[in-house]
Amino acid sequence: DAEKPIAVAGVMGGLNTEVTERTSNIFLESAYFDPGSIRQTSKRLGLVSESSYRFERGTDIEFLVKALDRAARLMQEIAGGTVHAIIDAYPVRFAAEPVIVRPERVNAMLGTGLAAADMNRILDRLGIVSESKGAEIVVHPPPHRRDISRECDIAEEVARIYGYNRVPTTIPRSPLSSGRLSKRARDIQRTRESLRKSGFTAVINYSFMNMPGLDKLGIPDSDVRKRAVSISNPLSQDQCLMRTTLAPALISNLKHNLDRGMKEIRLFEVSRVFNLSDKVLPSEELRLGGILYRERLPSLWEEHVSGFYLAKGSLESLFGELRVSRYEFIPSPEVFLHEGQSADLVVWGSRIGYVGALAPQMVLELDLKKQKPEIILFELNLDRLLSFVPDSIVFSPLAKYPPVERDIAIVLDESIPASQIIGIIRSYPSKLIDSVSIFDHFTGGTIPQGKKSLAFNIVYRAQDRTLTEEEVEVLHAELLRDILSQTGGQLRK
Repeated sequence: DAEKPIAVAGVMGGLNTEVTERTSNIFLESAYFDPGSIRQTSKRLGLVSESSYRFERGTDIEFLVKALDRAARLMQEIAGGTVHAIIDAYPVRFAAEPVIVRPERVNAMLGTGLAAADMNRILDRLGIVSESKGAEIVVHPPPHRRDISRECDIAEEVARIYGYNRVPTTIPRSPLSSGRLSKRARDIQRTRESLRKSGFTAVINYSFMNMPGLDKLGIPDSDVRKRAVSISNPLSQDQCLMRTTLAPALISNLKHNLDRGMKEIRLFEVSRVFNLSDKVLPSEELRLGGILYRERLPSLWEEHVSGFYLAKGSLESLFGELRVSRYEFIPSPEVFLHEGQSADLVVWGSRIGYVGALAPQMVLELDLKKQKPEIILFELNLDRLLSFVPDSIVFSPLAKYPPVERDIAIVLDESIPASQIIGIIRSYPSKLIDSVSIFDHFTGGTIPQGKKSLAFNIVYRAQDRTLTEEEVEVLHAELLRDILSQTGGQLRK
């Protein structure tokens, strides 16, 4: 009232205004409340009453006066009360929102063949006003039918009165596809299969992480991986962010398996990561991540291959399986990887990921209780990698003429990567250079401090003739001069 609260409207009455045996004056209220507002109030206060149950489902706003008159008359006839003035506050009159119904659409949903006139008669029997306008029916739902707002609601009313038993039974017709996977799905399947062939086991992790997991990797705040999407209602604070990288989950998988006595671990995961973007929804990327660990144990067959090269070989096998060409490994700037045992993967000039051993400081923080453990981690942007997979296989005829091979060893600065030399050779303007590969890396001995020796094998071949010794020597000498001029190196003697 004007002085104090007397009730929670539409939910619960007040204690100081309830009717008792001593009550002589009663104020009757016949009201309509917004269903959404009543439901929100009931849920927020934790109050569920018969009043809230009725009002949150919608009542008939046009029936309020009749209900009030009926209640007052019963009180007058039964209890001998006196009815005083009626106050009617109806600021916004009810206006039914018309529903446009297409008879052919209703028949398509129900599988019937009813005419528009038949539908009008059914609606009239339900007290629903309708009228035909051209090829459509305009329906005006009554105020007590707040559940009618769409064309499918009218179809339901028509079917209910027409009789479900009269709706003919038909077998749905649907075009059947061949069941073949798309090219992208097949490529993802081949990716998983390639890693399984390399001894890796697939894992599935939750798409959540926390910020301390990224902080342990030493990722700087300016990195895009720090722009994580926060979860409004996380299951726990350990899973309060959508993950931006697969690395923390894979490291957690590694520790879980090491704690259970596993001696050799090779795990991979294909999953999505989420990054904040300027759009309404975050951007999603499909990633391939993996982790490798081997414990050096006595064995009959000694294998001294570094874990880095095992992981690198597995990725090269994957590229071969997908027929991805023109890829290279260049030094990686990732802060959580070992500076001398890590590389970024570049395909056709585009960086798609990294592979490398965890930095010694990172390994110490994991507290694995292992002596000098070697942990290799890799992560690729699979969406970007799959974009380089060719649509078809192009056949190249076998060479008819023999190749000519030449080896060169160059002494150059340690800061110059082998991939730069290979790039110079491949970009040299000659169609006679068939292939190039590195076969030796040497430091120490007679090599000066800060220098290294790289040896390459170059294959020359012509498609239309057998190369002569003279033209190969001329081309090889010109190529060597070009390499030395661009790198400042020297031919090793």
